[in-house]
Amino acid sequence: MTKFIAGMGFLVIGVVLLIPFNKVTGFIPFFSKNTYSSVNPTKAQVDSAFNLLVDEFLVSIDSLFDLNQVPGMAISIVKDGEVIENRVWGYSDLNTRKKLDTLSVFRLASVSKGFAPFIVGKLVDRGFIHWDDPVKKYLPNFQLHSNSATENLTLRHLLSHTTGLPRHTFSNLLDQEQDINLIIQKLKEVPLRHSPGSYYDYQNVTYGLLANVVESVTKRSYSQLLQEWIFDPAGMNTSSGSYSGIMNSSSIAFPHTRNRRGYVRSNLSPRYYSVGPAAGVNASITDMGKWMQMLQTKSTLIVSDSTMNEIFKPQINMCTCESNFFAWEGKLQKASYGFGWRILEFKQNTLYYHGGNVNQYRSEIALDPERKIGITILQNAPGGFISRIIPLFWNKLQERVPKEKGV
Repeated sequence: MTKFIAGMGFLVIGVVLLIPFNKVTGFIPFFSKNTYSSVNPTKAQVDSAFNLLVDEFLVSIDSLFDLNQVPGMAISIVKDGEVIENRVWGYSDLNTRKKLDTLSVFRLASVSKGFAPFIVGKLVDRGFIHWDDPVKKYLPNFQLHSNSATENLTLRHLLSHTTGLPRHTFSNLLDQEQDINLIIQKLKEVPLRHSPGSYYDYQNVTYGLLANVVESVTKRSYSQLLQEWIFDPAGMNTSSGSYSGIMNSSSIAFPHTRNRRGYVRSNLSPRYYSVGPAAGVNASITDMGKWMQMLQTKSTLIVSDSTMNEIFKPQINMCTCESNFFAWEGKLQKASYGFGWRILEFKQNTLYYHGGNVNQYRSEIALDPERKIGITILQNAPGGFISRIIPLFWNKLQERVPKEKGV
């Protein structure tokens, strides 16, 4: 009977974000009714409505977190370049019962991909490289299955997952911690499914080649460039781009896995750090707030407006049926991939989005460029309700918070 009840509890979490809470279920209402009627709201009115929404949202996450019982989670919300909230729940380590704090460092997994185009973009702005340069220009020994594909593969293709290789080519070897140089050499054995640039198939190994390219140009490591060009200017003091970086952190949100008895702490793995642009960034929720501030205000951004536009321009269409989009429940009208970011188009707005999953860490990030509203969610365990939080937040945002006049 106990196992049945526990199982039902986790089943409820799968649908709990689809229905309002009430006294019968024991949950508080998620959001109050929209009573806003102004046609041309002022900034103060919009901010007031937004702050109320955030307050109700966070109180509801309190209840959802208590029900779901994942080890730890952190959320940052930023609007107009101002951090509205950095909030944490739970533990960084269930073994020691150490609580999470806003400086606890998580692995970002594939949310790391959003940093890479800014490193490449800085070099584009300086004229050292170009988006459509052949990869072969910087990595002379690189080889795909056909000579034609090898000669035609460009940096644009790496950044947009349009290499022509089958989806997740040799990600299984990254899971096995095989030597990245040997994995790259094996790419020539894989027949391409499409010509480069024609079709979206998500990759980690080839996305990681971006580090090899920028290192060949700058003669500095990719992690150094992250530090000097992004982390330092943004004041991201807990962030790093390597396995040693997270291991040397003063406060780590350790990963946890789930067994029959619940969640247990697992070990930090060096897996995927060999493809740093794909999954090698570590950061606290405080630093992710600073990253979002950098994206919104551009005050410390390292690239030009034209390069920023190229990064967030749709490069290749994606199917809205992708598993990444299931929580949007039919509201998504069009999806595409830019450089390191998914671009989601809805009836009322466009979002720049990405998610990540590695070594028991889960991460989600989204930015509405028009309203300048961003949210990041980090979790040190798989499962839970993380994939539904951003869709719910934005659906309620559209319902509850009017756009400021002129936006």
